[in-house]
Amino acid sequence: MSRFIAALLAVASCASIAHAQSSEPASTSPPLTLERALALAGATAPSLEAATAGVRAAEEGRTVAGYRPNPSIVAETENIAGSGQYRGLRSAETTAGLALPIELGGKRSARIAVADAIGNRARIGTVLAEADLRLAVTQLYIQAA
Repeated sequence: MSRFIAALLAVASCASIAHAQSSEPASTSPPLTLERALALAGATAPSLEAATAGVRAAEEGRTVAGYRPNPSIVAETENIAGSGQYRGLRSAETTAGLALPIELGGKRSARIAVADAIGNRARIGTVLAEADLRLAVTQLYIQAA
C-alpha cells in the first residue's frame, strides 16, 4: 500500500511540474539596440542624477555668492547681578549696535568667481559621468552581443 501511495505522489508531483512549464513562447519584444540601452541607462542612472544635483547646487551657490553680507544687531548689558552698588538692575548699562560689513578689495567678485569655477567643475563632472555611463553600457552591450 505504501508503494502505491509513493508512486501516486511521484506521478502527481511530476504532473504539477510539467503543468508549471509553459509551452507558449516568450513574448516577442523588439531587440534591445545600443541607442535604447543608452537611453534606458541614462534615464535611471543614479550617478547622472547626483551629477545633475551637483550642478543645481553650484548654480544656487553662485546666486548666494552674489548677495551682500547680512547686517547684524549687537546688544550687551553690563553691571547686572553684582554686589554693593552694582546689585540688581539699578546700575545696569545696556549698549546696542548695528554692524553692516563693507566688503573691500574685491571680496565679492572673488567669491562670485569661485562660485563660477565650482559651477564649471560640476558641469564638467556631469559630462564625465555621462561619458562613463555611455562607455560602460557600450562595453556591456558589446560583451552581450
